[in-house]
Amino acid sequence: MLFHNPKYYLLFIIVGLISISSYMFLERRTDKIVSSFPKQREKSTNRIRDEVAKLYPWLIKTNSLPNYFTRQTRQYGKPRQPDEAYSYKNCTIAFVHNQKSGGTTTKTCLSNSMEEVGEMVPRLIANPNAGQIFGSFLNGSDKYKRTSYAGDSAFSACDFVDRPCAYFTVIRDPLERAISSYNMCLGSKQPQCVMRDISQMSLNDWAIHQGSFFFRQLLANPEFFTDKYTGLLDKLRGPDDPPTERIPPWWRNKLILDHFMDDNQKEMVLEFVLANLESWFAVIGLTEEFDTSFCLFDRVFKLPFYTLCAGRKRTNEITVTTEMTRMLM
Repeated sequence: MLFHNPKYYLLFIIVGLISISSYMFLERRTDKIVSSFPKQREKSTNRIRDEVAKLYPWLIKTNSLPNYFTRQTRQYGKPRQPDEAYSYKNCTIAFVHNQKSGGTTTKTCLSNSMEEVGEMVPRLIANPNAGQIFGSFLNGSDKYKRTSYAGDSAFSACDFVDRPCAYFTVIRDPLERAISSYNMCLGSKQPQCVMRDISQMSLNDWAIHQGSFFFRQLLANPEFFTDKYTGLLDKLRGPDDPPTERIPPWWRNKLILDHFMDDNQKEMVLEFVLANLESWFAVIGLTEEFDTSFCLFDRVFKLPFYTLCAGRKRTNEITVTTEMTRMLM
């Protein structure tokens, strides 16, 4: 047998001791590496935040209530005070409308819920008035202040209110959203449809052209929608684009962001956004789970979303027109 030779037996013991020592060393090393991951992640997050703050300071949000369901319920080892834990009930609400994700139904629902509890309907911040609204906010005016806002340019509204503020939204499977957007725009003159002749585009071309509607909403600088960037937009607009004053907010936003950010910066900002979604949005619903989403909105804001809107899948055109008119008033 092999181990009858003393030399082989000694060699086996030596190799075994080395293997055990190596295993113990690697295990300690692995523990150190694994335990360092949170610190490394924190350093990376802080580095990205510092870079974003320097390049795009408007992306640092300081007045948004965190996700209601995942927020910390204890602070310094003690339960949070009720007025802090439940400030969502009396906060300013801003609904960020991600196009073709059930947003029109949700806006109508929010409007009806606010009226049900004796509040004014939400202030619409969208294509017709985004520049006017944010221009007023930036000038320190209270003219357009309300307890709720809604629209596809509403994400920055919380920056201009003096009390706790909560964003919420409804999102949809990206492929289904792109298909729905494409089909709608084939026969529509809505602002998100008119920048190119969609009848000459494939679904793939359209998806690339429109890009991530939601992602750009989160990157928008309120000043983009004002006259401050008129000169730059005059240079950036393409030969087929309408005059600068008629370019809708989503396209203004796209042109300016593409001008300011290269691909590496977009990747950095994407990482920053992903790290902050939980602190930016008090609750996020799903188009595919509308009724469940209404239950969540009920729970967070203590408003009768579910009672008024359960079972509602879409809002007819007359209701939409009437609701948008009321929000603009």
